[in-house]
Amino acid sequence: MFETECQYSRLGSDALPDAVKRAFAEARGVSKIALMLWEEHCTECAWPQCYTSCDLYNPRNDANCRRTVDGFSPVPGAAFPGGRVVRVQFRNWGMLTTSCELVMHSLVAADAAEAFNDQLSRAAQSLPHLGKAIGRPGLFSRMARKAKRQKVRNSNARAVGMHRPNCFLMDIFSPADRSVSLSVLIAPHGGESSPLRFQKRIEIVPGFQAIRIPFVEIAPFLGETRNVFVSVTPNLAADAAEGLTLFFGRMGFAVDSEPPVQKSADKKIKIMVWDLDNTLWGGVLVEDGLGKVALKPGIREVLEALDARGIVNSVASKNDADLALQQLDQFGLKDLFVFPEINWNPKSQSIRQITAAFNVGADTIGFIDDSVFEREEVAAGAPKTRLYPAEDYAALLQRPEFNVPVTEEAKNRRSFYRTEEKRQAAFAHASSDYLTFLKQSRIEIVIEVPRAGQVARIHELVQRTNQLNFSGNRYSRPEIGAILGDPAKDTFLISASDIYGDYGQVGFAIVALGGVPTVVDLAFSCRVQAKTVEHAVLRFLIAHYRNASGPMLDLVFRRSDRNQQVGKALDEVGFRLKNKEGAVETYTYDKADIDRTSEVVTVTFRDSAAELQQP
Repeated sequence: MFETECQYSRLGSDALPDAVKRAFAEARGVSKIALMLWEEHCTECAWPQCYTSCDLYNPRNDANCRRTVDGFSPVPGAAFPGGRVVRVQFRNWGMLTTSCELVMHSLVAADAAEAFNDQLSRAAQSLPHLGKAIGRPGLFSRMARKAKRQKVRNSNARAVGMHRPNCFLMDIFSPADRSVSLSVLIAPHGGESSPLRFQKRIEIVPGFQAIRIPFVEIAPFLGETRNVFVSVTPNLAADAAEGLTLFFGRMGFAVDSEPPVQKSADKKIKIMVWDLDNTLWGGVLVEDGLGKVALKPGIREVLEALDARGIVNSVASKNDADLALQQLDQFGLKDLFVFPEINWNPKSQSIRQITAAFNVGADTIGFIDDSVFEREEVAAGAPKTRLYPAEDYAALLQRPEFNVPVTEEAKNRRSFYRTEEKRQAAFAHASSDYLTFLKQSRIEIVIEVPRAGQVARIHELVQRTNQLNFSGNRYSRPEIGAILGDPAKDTFLISASDIYGDYGQVGFAIVALGGVPTVVDLAFSCRVQAKTVEHAVLRFLIAHYRNASGPMLDLVFRRSDRNQQVGKALDEVGFRLKNKEGAVETYTYDKADIDRTSEVVTVTFRDSAAELQQP
């Protein structure tokens, strides 16, 4: 809702194209919104002294300062669920502000409030301003504004149910031919000058834009308050920029069933982290006591189904660790959880510890908790984590990010990580350095020519790997099947084990033949990161192709922000940069001898005809 009780320019029906009006009118996923009264204001306000001292003071009909060219001008025929579209032309130092409560209303209730306010605004516009006959002009505008605020307060007081949005939305149309930017500030009411406040710069491109800021980004700056101050300020660089024109539709806090994707939507969940009290079970363990809490209905089946899909379960709980592990053991669930973090630390810290222990991407971690505060604390401290309220546990399996390919490898994934727990525990108690520990672990890899029946695992590997992926290429199952049958390419599937257990099938390589053999794909599971497995495979490939082409092998490396570490293996083994085009780098190995410095991995090669031990 906008401040239309003061004078504004009357626009024609052609102020906006019909297509833009339809874009504003779309409800999209919005089901609830906060009632917000937007007003024009000044970024340098020092009221009331500035009204007599500031050269930019521009009185409007109620004597307040006009920091727009002509107010909030409604666009005929342009509405949206819960309000009307307005045009705003900013002067320098102009901004939009509102103070509101984080109380959500249905679109029907918002439409009713908007209709009431529209009638008040029209009435105020039709009545005389009275000049200074009563001491201050704009009596009816001021009365309308006061009545609107009271209407919103009364509506908020009567509202029941959820008092938390899931996003801050802005529907904006820019008729300009260049991008402009807006600064959004959100803070607890009265704390807008505090350094602890949410701020975000929004780029406004020409045309219509539906902007969504996830509330989990904002919430850590608000605490438990539901009284909030918001400002939207255009970043005008000079006086020549005065008159910046924007059309505003919905603008404020909302519940949106299609909120912005804060985390990558195509990423699958690899690790699901569970809170315990009032999430996994009903009750608080340290208060109710061992054996006095009960599992939520159906939660065992959810945990087991995730485990069967290869999505490993873990725990981040503020609890007594010994007591919690005993309770999990009583439920027969203890073995389902790997790398649990049960302590009194902030849960974002626990999530970071779990992410590091599993050595997976932060955006492949899910966290479920009954507490809004805890979820929002994790959102602030581990922002790539996907968050789920506890009441949604039964629906997790239906969500697309949990729909992962199920292979034999996936079914055994928990056991692989269980073995990794043993390795990490062994190293923590070892007296040797890390390289010596690796040698003592006796890591062995088997490199084999893959068979058609292994397509599913290869597909899973190339889809899941990021940190240890040299090319970043993704292939469908039919594409992998075609590659395996292509006589112009050699393919290799890599498995690993050590004295602690089996890593499973952890790597895949594609080598294009003809001329200089070229490694066009090389990817490894994060389970073998920092264990020099990639070095051993590179040395194997160099030796494998030396007889066919002399001491030369090329490799394609597509550099990203995720695979910087694995790229170091190229230098460490002895590859040198041959050429570079953008992010794609081609390396070559043209030495006469293979550098085996610090080699700690034993390699066995098996092809369809024979089994050869590599020297």
